[in-house]
Amino acid sequence: MKKILLILAILPLTIFCNSSSTSKEKSTKIENTTLLVATEGCLHNFDIDKNKMAWQYCSPIDSLGNRNLFVLDGQNVFLPFESGKFINFDVTTGKILWEHQIYGIEDEVMAMSSDLTEQSEMLQSLMPLFMTKPLVDDQNIIIASTGQPSKNTAWLYNLNRKDGIVKWHDPLPTVFNFYAPIKHHDTFFVNSAVFLKMYTANNGTDTSYGMFDRDALGEPFQNYENNQFEKPIYNQMQTDGNSLFIGDESGKFYCLELDKNSLVKNIGYSDPDNTFIKNSRVFKWIFSNENFNFQSNSITFLEDKVLYTEMKNGMATQSCLFALNTDNGKPKWQQIINGSILN
Repeated sequence: MKKILLILAILPLTIFCNSSSTSKEKSTKIENTTLLVATEGCLHNFDIDKNKMAWQYCSPIDSLGNRNLFVLDGQNVFLPFESGKFINFDVTTGKILWEHQIYGIEDEVMAMSSDLTEQSEMLQSLMPLFMTKPLVDDQNIIIASTGQPSKNTAWLYNLNRKDGIVKWHDPLPTVFNFYAPIKHHDTFFVNSAVFLKMYTANNGTDTSYGMFDRDALGEPFQNYENNQFEKPIYNQMQTDGNSLFIGDESGKFYCLELDKNSLVKNIGYSDPDNTFIKNSRVFKWIFSNENFNFQSNSITFLEDKVLYTEMKNGMATQSCLFALNTDNGKPKWQQIINGSILN
């Protein structure tokens, strides 16, 4: 099997190279070494062996740029655009297998004109529509539109992998988060800023993971700030099937140990003190470093019980790579590097 190199261009350039598939990913079969590049509203497929462009796709309405991230899974490349176009490409041929338009205002009726110019003007009024990196879960594609303050709301979508038709969608409380939702057993988790939300996989029902998340007992969900972390949790979450690993913008990481029903262990959701701020005992461990206390790219990787992340010091003159033991949150190793880590 030939190698695929993935480049996700988001300003600054972020690069992820992959020569093998994880157990959750479908295997990709290609005849040549391939380089995928997404930038300036385009997706390019380079044939490295023959030193030529195999195919490319450009979205005219997104020509000023596209900061959304794509995913390769099997023969499919799932790429959302800032115009709201969400496209499934065949990695070998570049053929569009399906395309779905996301508006980020699902609670309003959209009147689409048949005139292409008027369609473009309507979409431009919604741009830029930021979307999270997609999560591919067998036949489900989970993605959140993060919207913009005062212009859009945010929504979580589950699209059918086969045809791109939306199975269910549900509103989210705040906007802005580029990072992929994650799956833990039969539930999906999505986060941004002050909230962490859990949804059932089958029908997208918003449900509790066991924390106290109401203004008062018996009242509906209203004030998510009662359940927020100390700092906004703009970060790529991870799970090993037992715990949820969540990072905030200050570089602090939290481990929530979950049971088979995705509930936080040994707490009661009726206790108003069981919030992330009031009760640190709900966490299996918390990691922070006084010298490296903010994140610049918020990217994490999890492999073989090790959580990898990068943080910067207060003067932004140094970066530090951390490899955290997921059992106890202790660094297995750390490496300081002068300057910034861009890729």
